[in-house]
Formats: sequence, structure tokens, C-alpha cells
Amino acid sequence: MPLWVRGQQFIPTFVREGVRLVSRSVVGGGFMRLRGAFTGPESYLRLPGGWTVAAEGAGGLDLEGLYRLISGRPRRFDELLGAVGPNPYTFGLFVAARDGRTVVLSRTNADGVTTDYLVGVFEPAAPSLAAVSMRRYGPTSEYHIEVFGREGMLGVLKAHLEAWEELGRPGLNRLRVEAYPAGEVPEGEGSVVRRRW
Repeated sequence: MPLWVRGQQFIPTFVREGVRLVSRSVVGGGFMRLRGAFTGPESYLRLPGGWTVAAEGAGGLDLEGLYRLISGRPRRFDELLGAVGPNPYTFGLFVAARDGRTVVLSRTNADGVTTDYLVGVFEPAAPSLAAVSMRRYGPTSEYHIEVFGREGMLGVLKAHLEAWEELGRPGLNRLRVEAYPAGEVPEGEGSVVRRRW
């Protein structure tokens, strides 16, 4: 069943256990959005310069303000990068499951190749964006920790990096997804993301 969580897409294979569905495996993947009555609010929006933003409630974002923010020169804190390794997607899924301020920004060139990919936490009131980024320059890619605007969200991103490191850098191979009917979500560890199914 394809799932979208705050800009990240993945596909768990579920089995039924009582009233819940429990994932047996999870793979990354992209898919087309639903259309019609169950579409929900818009989550992907285009920005100038070839950028796309994906976020929970993206339609309520100040898109002009976000574009101005990412058009500025970022400050880099690559000393924090050691915890991430070269995979912003895997870390991004971890952040998306934990933090409703997660945004994913991507930009493609004329050939449809992704040249920039950022996943991080965004505070529009500050404004501040702290993200793990992938920048592609020809055949090679560079990875960075970048902050746009105020540094307020850097501490939030750093806390997510530290938690990810403490848990052994979990990726899709360690992701467990459980789906419950509304009103039957048990208390306990883990993140709860409400979705219709």
C-alpha cells in the first residue's frame, strides 16, 4: 500500500493482525497521487526556479517567502554530516515520521534529473529552514547540512540527527508501520501520523 508522510513516499507490504495492519517489509517508491473525493489537501506545490515543495499542508505555506528563503545563500554545518552519511532520503523518512514541520524541496534540470534535494525542518514564522541536502554537479553529488534564514531550526535538526544516530541510523529495512482504525491507536513508543485508509 503506497504511503505518503510529510513529503516522503514509501510502500509497506501489510498483513492483517486483528484490527490492525502490520508491515512485513517496506521499500522506497514514488507514485501518482489519488484524485477525486479522497485526494486530501494539496501536498506538492511548484515554486519558481524549477523547485517543488512537498509538505503536510503545503497549500498553507507562504510559497513566495519560502522561495525567497531558499534563494539566499545557505550556511553550511557539514561537521554534523558525519551522522547522516550520503542518504538524505533515509534520514528524511526518519524526520518525517517524527516532526510535522518536515519539508522536502527538490529541483530538476531540463532533462528531468534531480539536481537539488533537501529534506529538513521549516519554521515559517522565524523564518528558518535547516536541511540535509544533496547537490548534484554533473556526475558527482555533494551532501551538506544547510541552514537558510535564521539558525533557529538547526538545533531541531541536530536533535533529530542525534536521535537517528542513537537508534543506529534506521532505514527502510528497520521501519515498522502499523495501521489502526481511527480511535484505536494504542499508547506507546513510535510516531502517530493520522491518515484515511
